[in-house]
Amino acid sequence: MKTNVSFSIIQDMNDSIMKAYGVNFRMDDETFAKYKTYGVDLDVNNVNTRHTLPVSATYIIGPSGKIKFFHFDTNYQKRASIKNLLTEL
Repeated sequence: MKTNVSFSIIQDMNDSIMKAYGVNFRMDDETFAKYKTYGVDLDVNNVNTRHTLPVSATYIIGPSGKIKFFHFDTNYQKRASIKNLLTEL
């Protein structure tokens, strides 16, 4: 796919980036089937049959390039709080 963006876009074909950051989530078969009834087919969208999605994650990277803060949870509703993010910034 060609875009007109001025930054690199990474395609994680084999989930290796998600696995390296520990944010890969495998959707169970029941949930996968349920999503198909909503018109969402991961096999088609991801062009594979692994049923994996990235977990929502937040990283703060310091000026040195090192990760100062990270938060992720397989429950996508549990996000880093604004208070914690502001404290880390």
